[in-house]
Amino acid sequence: MGHLAVAPYLVVLRERGQSLRFYRPYQIRLREDALREFLKNEGWKVSPPWSSSFAPGGDNEYIMDFLATWLTKIYNIVVLVPKWVLLLASGSLASVIIGLLHRPSQKKVVKKPKSKPAPVAVPASGSGSGTEKVGPASASGSKSATPASAVTDSERESSAPPGKRQSARQRKNKK
Repeated sequence: MGHLAVAPYLVVLRERGQSLRFYRPYQIRLREDALREFLKNEGWKVSPPWSSSFAPGGDNEYIMDFLATWLTKIYNIVVLVPKWVLLLASGSLASVIIGLLHRPSQKKVVKKPKSKPAPVAVPASGSGSGTEKVGPASASGSKSATPASAVTDSERESSAPPGKRQSARQRKNKK
């Protein structure tokens, strides 16, 4: 199992900062007498100095120098801003970022033109011929009107978009 990333409490610098040793809270007690004994008896020599590509003298040392310089400049500016303003600004920025990340995709949907519904025969209330045709087909009179409820299951399935098959449950519910 790995250790949790905890910031060190104590850093021992030697050789003008070219040799660094880090100590975590569980490695050393920070009481006055224990810390004095640790430094007096040179207990820090037991642990090896930090050696990585980011350590002093490593290949990537310039990255640590760059970060230290710029983060110090940013801190010196941010510390002048009141805390309530930082809280308000960070909340607003987080809200905008979440809104941008959670917006729906902008795929263009091609809409098919709607076909005109078939004319419907409506029984006349009162006098007249018994049926009246409503809609554009009433002028020609050659087309017969079908009620909307007379649509069969096969017509519903054929009107479904291509690639959309109905499940057995949907077909069973229609019967």
